[in-house]
Amino acid sequence: IFNNGFANAKESVQGIPAILASIPSLMDEPYIFSRYSVNKINSMASLLKDEGYTSAFFHGAATGTMGFHSFCKSAGFDRYYGKEDYPNIQDDFDGSWGIWDHKYLPYMASELSSFSAPFFASVLTLNSHHPFKLPDHLAKRFTSKGHPIISSVRYADFALSQFFEEAKKQSWYKNTMFVITADHTGPNTDVLKNILDDYRIPIIFFRPDHSIRGVSDKIASQIDILPTVLS
Repeated sequence: IFNNGFANAKESVQGIPAILASIPSLMDEPYIFSRYSVNKINSMASLLKDEGYTSAFFHGAATGTMGFHSFCKSAGFDRYYGKEDYPNIQDDFDGSWGIWDHKYLPYMASELSSFSAPFFASVLTLNSHHPFKLPDHLAKRFTSKGHPIISSVRYADFALSQFFEEAKKQSWYKNTMFVITADHTGPNTDVLKNILDDYRIPIIFFRPDHSIRGVSDKIASQIDILPTVLS
């Protein structure tokens, strides 16, 4: 766990290239929408492909949302999973972004078992973004006082637990390294202690055999994740 983990910018379209391809936000416009977006780049997917890895990006929103589908193509991902690929859209649509996180994350874990090992996969969750909706049957359980995002983050934590419950059943679980982080920070829910807190995000590395453990106060950012994982 890195106590001093920081986002590269303030938007999803900037955070995803930073995390997956170590591309920092250096322009007025996001890289994904810039004239450079069709350039050949290295990413976690393309570099691991040379080592025999299959790669996939999961996003429970409509394919094409925020340009992620195009970015994944240029970044060398083998597969892209959008809302249209989900088997129970009508039952599990959140009415706003896409598929509820607590439904989509276990689906992803199960879907990964159809891949031939080794593989690399990434997922961008939805429901901790505005309008911060909760499923009706879980609203009472996770609703908190204060800004609505607090309730959404509690729900996101539950959704992540559902992913791991499903992942533990899969043969690949014990051989997998998991990275948990955020694409960007959310709205201010309190008086900021300092300007750094406006960019502070979780960065966590986890292995089921607990071979990676501890807390670090070193500075860590989104663009450090790719070289750290490959190392």
